[in-house]
Amino acid sequence: MRKILLLAVVMTFVAACTDYKAQINDAHEKYVSENSFVNNTGIPCGDLWCGPAKQKKIETGESKGHWGSYTDNKDGGNSYFTWLTGETTTLSSVMAEKMTDAFLRVGGNFSLGDGYRYAHESVIAEFGRTTDASAWGGVCVVYYSTAPVRLYLSFATAEDYSYDMPYVDLPATENPASVLYGDNPYAYEYEVFSAMWNQFVQEGWSQKLIEPIAAASELNAIDFQFKNSISISTMGGFEGQLAGMFAIYSIGRLGTCQ
Repeated sequence: MRKILLLAVVMTFVAACTDYKAQINDAHEKYVSENSFVNNTGIPCGDLWCGPAKQKKIETGESKGHWGSYTDNKDGGNSYFTWLTGETTTLSSVMAEKMTDAFLRVGGNFSLGDGYRYAHESVIAEFGRTTDASAWGGVCVVYYSTAPVRLYLSFATAEDYSYDMPYVDLPATENPASVLYGDNPYAYEYEVFSAMWNQFVQEGWSQKLIEPIAAASELNAIDFQFKNSISISTMGGFEGQLAGMFAIYSIGRLGTCQ
């Protein structure tokens, strides 16, 4: 009898979780529909944020987030971004919205300095609150970059793991697709990248391991990080500088960047 009651409780809990995730997905689809995120540029877009549709906020269905940035300046480094707006300050939601309106993307130039043990700087897609993204299966990104980008899962309890966050590497764009749109005389160049949660791995400096899908279940942000060519695990010195161009057109749940 007790086994039957326990089974009934478990089945009720699973059904409630499934129903909750369905409600979140429905809320997301309703938000996109009501806000008329029309993308007629020919550039693929995912369902979380679409620059070509001039979408202002990052929308998960549970919350509305925004773009931000971080550099190694606070750690004694001298890396910096030069945004498409011409500004070099920390990326704000207002700056990101200006870029999206004018350029259909968030991006600019990155410059990695030599004032820290490893140079690094990040563009961050912040969700606004902790989100259970485990059911997404993974993520997709529409981007352009002249250098590799490391994509991290920033999750709520990352401090407990010494911020050894699961990551996957986005390669430098070598054979981009291109689209001509509007009054821009130059083609918009991009590449679509997709990764399942089980493709993410940790750097390895923490003695605690976390499964990528567990990190995804408490996801706060997606962190696009540029760093020098020396492996972060070696903590080696940095010789010279690395600079280049990048653009983020869209992010989405796995399979939606089309």
